[in-house]
Parts: sequence; C-alpha cells; structure tokens
Amino acid sequence: MAGVDEEAKSTQGSFNKRNIADDEYDFVEPIVNEENVENYTTDSEETSVGYHSLPRSVGINDLNNDTQLDIVIANAGTDTVGIFFGYENGTFQPQITYSTGSRSQPYSVAVGDFNSDDDIDIVAATYGSNSISILIELGNEAFEKVHLFSLGSSRPVSVTVADLNNDKFLDIIVVNYGTYSIGILLGYGNALFSIQTKYSTGYDSLLYSVAVADLNGDNRSDIIIANSGANNIAVLVGVHPYCIVVGDFIKDNVSDVIVAKGDENNAVILNGSGNGTFVIHETYFTGVGSTPVYVLTGDLNNDDRLDFATINKGTEDITVFIRYLRRMFSNRTRYSTGVASYSVSIDVGDFNNDIVLDIVVANRELLNVGIFLGYANGTFSIQKIYSTDTNSTPQSVTVVDFNNDSLLDIAVANNNKHNVGVFLRYGNGSFAAHLVFLTATNSMPMSVAVGDFNKDGLVDIVVANYGNSNIGILLGYENGSFETKKTYSTGNGSFPDSVAVGDLNNDNLFDITVNNRNTGNVSIFLGYGNGSFGKMTSYFMGESWNPSSSALGGLNNDGFLDIAVSNTCAYNISMLFGLGDGTFGILTIFSAGGDSRPYSIVIGNFNHDSWEDIVITNTIDQSVSVFLGLDSIDVANESSYSTGSGSHPYFIVTTDFNNDTILDIVVVNFAHDNIDIRLGTGNGSFIEVASYPAEID
Repeated sequence: MAGVDEEAKSTQGSFNKRNIADDEYDFVEPIVNEENVENYTTDSEETSVGYHSLPRSVGINDLNNDTQLDIVIANAGTDTVGIFFGYENGTFQPQITYSTGSRSQPYSVAVGDFNSDDDIDIVAATYGSNSISILIELGNEAFEKVHLFSLGSSRPVSVTVADLNNDKFLDIIVVNYGTYSIGILLGYGNALFSIQTKYSTGYDSLLYSVAVADLNGDNRSDIIIANSGANNIAVLVGVHPYCIVVGDFIKDNVSDVIVAKGDENNAVILNGSGNGTFVIHETYFTGVGSTPVYVLTGDLNNDDRLDFATINKGTEDITVFIRYLRRMFSNRTRYSTGVASYSVSIDVGDFNNDIVLDIVVANRELLNVGIFLGYANGTFSIQKIYSTDTNSTPQSVTVVDFNNDSLLDIAVANNNKHNVGVFLRYGNGSFAAHLVFLTATNSMPMSVAVGDFNKDGLVDIVVANYGNSNIGILLGYENGSFETKKTYSTGNGSFPDSVAVGDLNNDNLFDITVNNRNTGNVSIFLGYGNGSFGKMTSYFMGESWNPSSSALGGLNNDGFLDIAVSNTCAYNISMLFGLGDGTFGILTIFSAGGDSRPYSIVIGNFNHDSWEDIVITNTIDQSVSVFLGLDSIDVANESSYSTGSGSHPYFIVTTDFNNDTILDIVVVNFAHDNIDIRLGTGNGSFIEVASYPAEID
C-alpha cells in the first residue's frame, strides 16, 4: 500500500433504535491494525472483521429493509467487502464477506441503489486492482458481484456516490491516488456506468478522500476533495458551463478561452489579456434548446484561423462557427443528418483515379449501390446509382480489384436474391452491370469480405449466409467471375451476419472470423492456403448478446491480431486477445453505455500514439463512440458524437479523406438516407464537415 497513510475512515448513524429511537447519533470506526470495527454507542463495543483484514473504510445503510442500519466494511487485507447486519439493540450479526478479487485491496466502500430496484447496492474502490467493484443486492441479504472494467493505473483510494447530472440515477466519484485525479462514472440506472472521465487535481496532490454536497444552493452537486500532498482541500463546483477549450482565436499570440454554456444555449469567447486575466468578448447562440455540452476547435476551412464547433445534447446535432474576421465568427452552419435512409453498408476507394477517395454505399430499400465521387477539397458529388436488381435488398458492400486490371471493383451481398453481385469498373470511373453469383437457395447473404484464400494471386470472396447458417467461399478467376468452392457450417441456427478476414496464426495465410448473431459467439476458421479451411473454433460472447460486427487489429502491441466485437443486445464491446497460434485469451468486456446498442465496429489509430483505438456506431442513442487505447490493454477516454435524432447509424469505415495523414470516419445513417463525414483532428476527436443525402444523379 505504498504511499497511502494507514488511516481508516469512520461514519455515523443511529444503531440502537429498538422500538423507539434514542435520537442520538452513534458512530463506527474501522481500526486498521487491530482487525476490528469499534461501534461507539452508550457502551463501546468491538466487532471482529477477521484476522489481517486491515479494514480501511466503512459505510452504513439499511441493506435488508428491516429498518435497522447495517455496516459495510472495506477489508484491504483480505480482499473482501464485509457486511454486518444490525439488530434492534445496536448489536450485529457475524460478518458476511464477498471477495473483490485476489490482491484487489479494497480501500473504500459506498452504498446506493445502482439498478433502480429500490434495494441498496455496494461499490468498492479496489486499490490493488485499479478498478471498482459493484455488489448488487438480490433482496434476501445476499449480493451478486459485478465487476466494472479497469480504471487504468489510477490506484483508487476513496469512492462516493451522488446524482451529479440530475438524471435520477446515481453516479460514482472515485479518488485516484496514483494519477492525481478524480474520476466520474455516470450511472445509467441499470448497474452499468460510463467509462471514467478524469479531472486532474495537480501533480503531488496525493488525494485521500472525497465528499459531495450542494455548497452553493443551485441544486447541483459539488465535489470536495482532500489533498493530503498539497495540505488543502479542493472544491469542484457544479456550474452551468459544460466544457472549456483554450486557443488563440484572434491571432494576437495570447491564449483565449471558449466556454460551452449548456443551460444558456451559447458559447462564450473570453479574450486573454496576456497578464492572466480575461474579458468576455463575444457570445454565440447555438440554438433554442441546444444545450451545448462540448466544444472543439480547429482550422475547419484551411484559412489559417481557428474555428470552433459545439456538440449540442438538447438538439442532437453539431453547430459549426467559421471565423471570417480577426475577432468574429460566421453565423452557425447546421448540417442535417437527413431523413429516412436505409443505407446499411459503406466502403471507400479511388474509383476515377484522381488520387481522391470516393465512397460506395449499399442502399437496402432503394435496391442499388450509390457512388459519391470525392473532390480535392473534401466534399463529394451527388450520388450516382447502380441497380442491384429487383427485390435484391443489398446488405453489404466491399471494394477491391477482382480482375487484376488495376481498377477497383465492387462486390455486394444481395440478401433477398441469395447472391453476390460484382460490379467491374471501366477505365472512365463508371461500372458495368453487375455479374451475379448464387450463394444457395434461402442463403440470405448478410456480409462479404475478401482475401486470396488459395494463393493464386486472385481475390476470392467469403460470404456470411444468414439463412443457411454457414459461410460460403467463392474462388475468383482472372476475368472477375467466381465459382462457389465450399460452404462451412457455423452451427445450427447460428445465423451468421458478419465476416472478417486476417492472418490469425502468423502463417501468412488468410483466416476468417464470423459473428453468429443467434448463438452469441464468434467463430474462427483457419485457412490452409488452398481455398479450404480447418474445423471451426468458437468463442462465446454471452447469452443473447447478438454479436453483430468484428474488427481485427493489434490492440495490445504484441504483434498478433486481436478481435474486437460489438455486442448489440449486451450494450458492450468485447475483445479477444490473440496468442499468435490462432487461439485467443480470456474475453475482456467494456461497456458501451446503457442505451447504446452498438452495431458496427472499426479499429484504427486516431490519435497518432502507438496504440490502436476503436470506433463504434450506437444505433439506439444515435451516435458514434471513440474509445482510445491505452498501454494496459484497457480502453479509456470515450468520446461520443451525435448522428442526429432518429438517424440510427448502422455502418462505419475509416480512411484519410483529406490527405493529412490523420484517419477520418464516414457513417451510414440507416434511417436518414445519408452519410456523415467526420474529419479526424489527430488527437482522437472528430469534427463534422458535411452530410450527403441519397439523392439520385
């Protein structure tokens, strides 16, 4: 327990109510070196918490709804949380303990109702494992342990709970001794919490304890922190401004400040004077009911001036302000996410050889694929469409050169026609009528991916056949045609709906991963290099989790491919870390949020560090989320970007649209008939530049 003083924390309450309250507060104190707790009522009484238990923190509440206060103890020495259920006379039952994991060292406990069932649950800050653990009350004096993901190298020493954002759900505030910060995890009311947001308290602050109260009577929770290293306390007041960013907005070589004021629906520029003081210079209205909660800055139009954009929670959009004079910004430009789309898949490539990337989308209900040709300034043409045939229902699209003519072609899975269609490109950037290759009766192909499976130098296709619960291999000929070589079962009733291709066992041969929606697993087929594949190996994600999409990448920098999976009905993403031989380690799970319903998942390095990051589409809360990778193979610093109310973002790809060596993203909004382009900034954040409706050229 290096660096943390051996001092425990006490609490108080009335323990000896019997039938008539005695109207006096008692208190209970854990004694670290004596393995007991001391209950100070009229007569002092000690209760053992076990040999070498080293109790560090105590909480009280009525855990079993018998109107008697009970005691919760953090036993750092035995890696447990202990519970003493109280009697009417102020005495207690023997301790019941719940493990928080080997060497977890729980330092602090707090209590509250985390899953909206009116029963009191427990959260423990586990110093040794850099995490928090949740114990959910089952209603019979028993608790079920639920682990939340790691907090990184934080070394949490204190935890408390409060409703910080007035949504009627308890949030968690944790003191991070190791990173000189406090962390806030917003609750969703279902025992799930957001990824930790950290607030620095300064180097060597050596935080020890935290409390929450409304200090200024504004009906907002404020946070009070004990800084033992700095010999002071710090107060974080809950105020109306939501976000603050620094930049030189008027090009006078002095830093200015921009503040997003959520409750006032505006953003304010504070101009720096150069002596540490600021004056309010401009206020910019973001729209009625917009509630801007985040602001970002950058040169959005390449004029060497800082512009800014706000993310508006209330109106679920982004407002962009372009600066056109030394001290002024243009009126806001709001980019609509469109209406009623049903586009379900997307890919990119240079279709007209102008060294500018273009976009292709599969328009499911319009029975076509659409091409958006890119311009050098980062904008795109009106869509040009190519029919996939009557009742085809195109479901997935991919881009590659199938016939070795150095021109990119398109393959599309036509779900309702039970075939794969291939559009071969002409030299002028247009495409021939599609060739059709049957995938079997009632196969209902949902996804296509490509690779050279038989090492003949030609591109082959793998297709996920949802209706037949198998994958099909189509081996390519040099003229761009294909033959169906073989199918491989993914399990009876598995309903595969996504495939990905990569070398999973480092033998320089392509292997295949498959997401099986109905059986809740991911299947691996290792390639032999002759167009055939080995026996299926499956990894269970979770019952009824509906894994919908997978991405392959090196998430922990060990040189082996790992798998990231979006689990639609479990509202989380999971990771399988590759061992280099085609097998994978223990499943690691990260929450995507209580109302996320993640669908598409992509891996890329969005902030130019040495670690791969992840981006997902959230179909229910209408957003995309970016998870930045850390060197501890954890994921932190989640950022979400609204795609608009009712947009239902379905599919996402990453590429560099504007040739700045920074990855950008493009999102297909299923219900709005459009695509959204967001340019990367290089620090893991993105700015919206435009949306393009599914208009017909």
